[in-house]
Amino acid sequence: EIEHQLSQCAEKEQLRQEKENAMLTKRLAELAQQEHQQREEARKELELRCRLEDERKQQKDREAELLAQLDALKGIQESIALDEAQLAARREEQHRQREAELAKLGMHFVGMDLDDVPKAPKLVNLHPDPALKGCLVYSLPMGETRIG
Repeated sequence: EIEHQLSQCAEKEQLRQEKENAMLTKRLAELAQQEHQQREEARKELELRCRLEDERKQQKDREAELLAQLDALKGIQESIALDEAQLAARREEQHRQREAELAKLGMHFVGMDLDDVPKAPKLVNLHPDPALKGCLVYSLPMGETRIG
């Protein structure tokens, strides 16, 4: 009977060890799975960090490109402003030259209202052909004019 009890004790001990081994195996599998998950998460984190760094670099490159474009546009804007100033000066000079030429020809109507222009004195050509009559009109300045 002692053998029987020893045998039962041995069986119980063996079952207990098997259970403990099963639990340890299960715990080991769980730890292995956790380690795998942690490695996967670390890999994903590293991948995300790399992508984030790439995106930051691209953003800095894009900002540098946009700043260069902005500087170029400012230069063009300044150039256009100078061109506009030069054009305005040239336009004013041409306007003065035009007024001087019109004054030489007696066609400068400074100080005259647009309503008075049709009433202003003028020389009109006469021609026997009605198609050519009145084709040339030379306006005279208001006031006294001497001819001859």
